Amino acid sequence: MVLSIQPFHKEREHPLSGFLIEGPSPVQWLILLQSAGFNLETTKVYPVPGTTANSSWGCFVLPEKPVIPEFLCTPCQFAHSKIHLPFHATIYPTLTNKELSTIFSSNAYLFHPRSGLIELESPINWKEEIDLPELLQITFTIPAKTIFKPGKLKSILIEESNEAHILQQLENSFPNYESLEVKPLGIFERVKLYLLRFFLKGSFSQSINPKWSDQLKLQLNQLEDRNNKGINKLIDLLKKDPLNGLKYAIPIKEQATSRGSAIPGEFKLAKIWSSLSLNQPTTPTGSAFVSVSGTLDTQLYRSYIETAKNLQEQGHHDKAAFIYLKLLNQPLNAANTLYAGNFFKEAAVLFEKNGYHQKAAESFEQATMLRQALHHYIKCNMMEKAGDLYTVLEEPNAAAECYKKHINGLLASKNRIKAASIYRTKLNEEQQASAILLEGWQINEDPVSCLLQFLHYFEAPAERLHKLTELFESLEPNKAANFVKVLLQEQKRNATYKEEIRLLLFQLISKMANSDPAFVEHLRLVNKNDQRLLRDITSYIYSRNSNNS
Repeated sequence: MVLSIQPFHKEREHPLSGFLIEGPSPVQWLILLQSAGFNLETTKVYPVPGTTANSSWGCFVLPEKPVIPEFLCTPCQFAHSKIHLPFHATIYPTLTNKELSTIFSSNAYLFHPRSGLIELESPINWKEEIDLPELLQITFTIPAKTIFKPGKLKSILIEESNEAHILQQLENSFPNYESLEVKPLGIFERVKLYLLRFFLKGSFSQSINPKWSDQLKLQLNQLEDRNNKGINKLIDLLKKDPLNGLKYAIPIKEQATSRGSAIPGEFKLAKIWSSLSLNQPTTPTGSAFVSVSGTLDTQLYRSYIETAKNLQEQGHHDKAAFIYLKLLNQPLNAANTLYAGNFFKEAAVLFEKNGYHQKAAESFEQATMLRQALHHYIKCNMMEKAGDLYTVLEEPNAAAECYKKHINGLLASKNRIKAASIYRTKLNEEQQASAILLEGWQINEDPVSCLLQFLHYFEAPAERLHKLTELFESLEPNKAANFVKVLLQEQKRNATYKEEIRLLLFQLISKMANSDPAFVEHLRLVNKNDQRLLRDITSYIYSRNSNNS
């Protein structure tokens, strides 16, 4: 029986199956299929031979779901569940199912007009046929965490203003208030108060007649009560209206309070601060010092502290800083309060004036005043931070110089892990980082950590195993115990070559046991759950020690 294909111009008799692409180039087939969106993993492609030897007519494409693509092709139909043939064609003569099963094998066939009957045995395996291009090895350098999130702007710098100008900026938020009217002591009463304090509180009080002394003390207490009414009113005002009360506040000093008065001994409630600016003398102009009772002095101090805390909770950190700096003479607390309220420039100036250079550097950095921050970081010998800022300022040579100074300090303190990290992440010198770690192993300076970190730089497990083998072959006896620790750590991390590392451990223990029988104790670390082996180790060590003795 001779089978042939004959034209068939009516509608197709059989269901749609796949399509034919004409052209000898597999590259052309791939381009057409990918442009049409076909999935190469689920789409089967069979080559169609040409009419001459070792030639190709094209290919037959059998997609997962029958579809006719938009590009030029010949659609096919699936006849008798056995033969694929072109759309407008039919097989002659017509075959019965028994004839089909007798003539054809279990595979499907393609009946091509030119190439004839083709058995579809196995589709093209694109993974084997396509050579992928060699991937470029790209090294990414991750910069250190900067002081701001970069956007479109490449760099932002804020130039320095003078200290007076920076502190003066705080003054604008404070209103001016009128003085409170409080009736003061008269001139005679103030002189009398001063004299009574002098005579009754000094050694002279012991020579006074007791009867007179009691009368004088009574008069002193009466004058003290009148004089202290101003302080009580100030404390009350701070509770009710703290911003207004601060304008009349007294700067507290040891065993005295400062207040403008020509005669010592009087407290007069009057406005002494024209504003709550930090840029003015700590003590008001024309002031003198008066003593107040210890109880009131403590109450006033507590009132200032409580007022400062309340102002901070309300977000008035600049006003709270006024209390610490001008009233309590606590510049460090004032600077910390300004820093907490994001007044970084002002905090930096106070830290700088009072000798807190590291905090000044951090504050200048937060204020984006990088040059000033650099000055203080270098002064504090914080060379890594200085290098980070030089990197932000795009001054790589200065940054490298700072980093290397910091590395020298780390090496002097035997911190090779951190030194290697800076070489690798900030100077991008991986070879130098590896060299100082390997040197740490060789000179027994934190050897286990250095070697583990050195091996960590080899990302591929096979590379780490190769390096371990090299080190094992040149291992000195005094490094054997540390090398066991390294191998045990690598065995946990390197699951791919776990057995190979285990073999290295056994070889090392066997080698060292000849000269040092106690070295077999390390087998306990390799086989912790093998009780029989543990007993054998103990017996072996005991017998060797007995023979030696």
